[in-house]
Amino acid sequence: MNEHDNGVRVINSADLKINDISEAISLDPNNAEKYFERASYYEIRDKGSIFTGVAPELSKAIADYSEAIRLKPDYLDAYLKRFQCYKTMGLKDEAVADYNHLIRLNPDYGHGSKTVMYGIVTKTIAIDVRI
Repeated sequence: MNEHDNGVRVINSADLKINDISEAISLDPNNAEKYFERASYYEIRDKGSIFTGVAPELSKAIADYSEAIRLKPDYLDAYLKRFQCYKTMGLKDEAVADYNHLIRLNPDYGHGSKTVMYGIVTKTIAIDVRI
């Protein structure tokens, strides 16, 4: 089995889960955890696209993480995962904003410091945390 075949299997499996979760969301559209779960499968699907040429799904993951945050504004895991998607897509300003918000919600993410060094894309930048 080659990488393309593995990628197709990953995408097909993720598609099934995305469809199931989408149905659950249609029944309970205020369930932040379901948006988070579906976003995670969009990320899995995105990883499979590396080998198959299928269009990436990170923008859909970001939309679902954003909806989870709208429904549950203190959803730390959703901020962290959205930050990681922004970072992967090279959206530095958005990534920095989410990381700063994470630290405001939970200072342990910044290890208690006012400035956190974090690699975003190819450069390490200082993230100014305004607490």
